[in-house]
Amino acid sequence: MFYLSARSDRFVVKTFWLVSFVCIANYGLQPKAAENNIIKPRALTATVVRTNLARSAKETGEALPNREVSLQPRVSGFVKTVEVHLGQKVESGQLLATIEIPELESDLRKGRALVRRSSEEVNRAQALLDEASLSLKRTSAVAEQGAQLVAAQELDSAKVRLRVASATLAAANEQVEMVKADLLRLERLERDTKILSPFAGRVTRHAAVEGQWVTAGATRSDGSSGLFRISEVDQLRIVFPVASSLVRMVRVGSSATVFTDGIKLPLNVTVSRRSEQIDPTTRTMDIEADLPNPNGDISAGTYVTINWVIEVRTNILVIPTDAIVRGISPKVLRLGLNGVVEERAIKIGMQTSDSAEVLSGLAEGDLVAVGRLGSLRQGQQVDTSKPDSSAPPKKDVR
Repeated sequence: MFYLSARSDRFVVKTFWLVSFVCIANYGLQPKAAENNIIKPRALTATVVRTNLARSAKETGEALPNREVSLQPRVSGFVKTVEVHLGQKVESGQLLATIEIPELESDLRKGRALVRRSSEEVNRAQALLDEASLSLKRTSAVAEQGAQLVAAQELDSAKVRLRVASATLAAANEQVEMVKADLLRLERLERDTKILSPFAGRVTRHAAVEGQWVTAGATRSDGSSGLFRISEVDQLRIVFPVASSLVRMVRVGSSATVFTDGIKLPLNVTVSRRSEQIDPTTRTMDIEADLPNPNGDISAGTYVTINWVIEVRTNILVIPTDAIVRGISPKVLRLGLNGVVEERAIKIGMQTSDSAEVLSGLAEGDLVAVGRLGSLRQGQQVDTSKPDSSAPPKKDVR
């Protein structure tokens, strides 16, 4: 019994030391294993590149007709004929409508008759003047041969007849001028009865009805004026406001791009005119650009978006704006060897909506963190590898 008891004690002691050794070994290896199993946080990155950068501005403008005019009747009368309809394309000088003035035709006939009669009176007065002049010459010639051949009274009568004929001719000429002036007035009225298009365009307002009475220069009951409105829409004027702080960057000849609904591709235009005056209310200046519109793809009055380049920088260092940590002075989180985070102060130049110029603090090819920068800190090691999107997701097997 004593022998069995001794062997049991030795077995217990050996087992105790073996278990103790295993526990101590596991305890010493646990920190290293835990360290190897730490999951590094993943960080999105961007590379500092050398490229060109352009800063642009965007405004909302309006497409207006290149030219537009409201045509009012110059004479009062009845609308006799209407030759066009709303939306019709017209040429320069094309007849749109005619106005009928009561008694104008009879007045024209009377005026032309008076001109003919007055012209005949002038011819008659001229003949009398010629006769009186010839009679005076003959009487004067006879009187020069001898005073006893012609009485003095007869010579005086010849002189008086000449003066009367001359006055009659002058009065007849004045009468002709008067009736001709009246006829010209009537003929001008006749020309004004025809409403013509001053240039090629489209009829964008039509208010003429055959038989209606119109008054020269009158305003309609709805506040509008004119029977027709002609708009030149084959070329449009893009009018857009520019803030006073940007006016100096928009010059005549500057390039711009126009976007609008219904047009798939942007349209390139060139700045044509500047108002050269800042609106005191909006603190903006109106800028105009000409836009060819031969097919009528854009309707006059359409609101459009204009994008124009303000400034261009070439061969500069550029980073995404979401890589910048804003503060008293801007900085970035540069990723060094093994993905160690390093805070780096930088100096920023020109900025756009998504990119920024780096003047100092970084070099071409540097790697910077982007996105959620608040979760990263100085000296932290991060995983900069991109996730394998082609690998299937791991299944949770339990």
